[in-house]
Amino acid sequence: MKKIKKISVFLITAGILLIGAAVIMQLFTPLGSYNNKGSEGTEYFSGVREIIVVSGSHPVNLSYTDSDECELSWLSELPLIVNCDEQGVLRVTQDDSFTLSLFALDSENYNITLKIPRKSYGRISLAASSGNITVSEDIAAESLEVSTKNGGIYVMGADERTKIRSAGGDIRLTINELNGDMTVNGGEGDIYVNVPPGLPFFMEFSTENGSCTTSGFENDIEKDGDAVFLSGKGGIDLKINTTGGNLELLSDVKRPPVTE
Repeated sequence: MKKIKKISVFLITAGILLIGAAVIMQLFTPLGSYNNKGSEGTEYFSGVREIIVVSGSHPVNLSYTDSDECELSWLSELPLIVNCDEQGVLRVTQDDSFTLSLFALDSENYNITLKIPRKSYGRISLAASSGNITVSEDIAAESLEVSTKNGGIYVMGADERTKIRSAGGDIRLTINELNGDMTVNGGEGDIYVNVPPGLPFFMEFSTENGSCTTSGFENDIEKDGDAVFLSGKGGIDLKINTTGGNLELLSDVKRPPVTE
């Protein structure tokens, strides 16, 4: 038994020393050794067809620019790993590895901002852990995927090609038109959806503990257990799911998307 205890103590001590050494090495490793773009800067890319952004705690902003190049700017305590391949796929990843995140300072001024030329894109995927994601214009893409764990999501011009998911953050959407079925998956955060008057769709809102309020609709609201239905026309389904978040459905084209 004494020998087993000695071995266990040795292994635990060795593990602690290895972790400590890794922390010290990463703290004193130059930023350039990560093949990253440092903590602040701006870069331009041509021929971008698809965009993939993965952030930890920093907000991600996406909008159009009148330039012919894609502009990426960032202010981050953690370094970014940026790559644009020959196929025009731009990947931006925040290096939030344990030893870096542990000593990173938090600031509401940190952000990752993308301004892209006005054209059609393939897949655009934006993901964040606790950072907010804002798409401030009606982006033309075959697929726009926006997801967070606890960060808020704000999308202008969402439609059936937009895939929205958040576990704990609020979701605020402005829908201009729907030409197919759309599903929005929320969690504990509230969901705010603004649609133009007369948009033909059938809405189904499913929740465990949330509530639903509407404004500007003449259609009858029906309730069936935890589900709320809005009877519309056109044969297009808008499904909104939450666990504990509320839904506010508005019909007002003059109201801009709500941001914080």
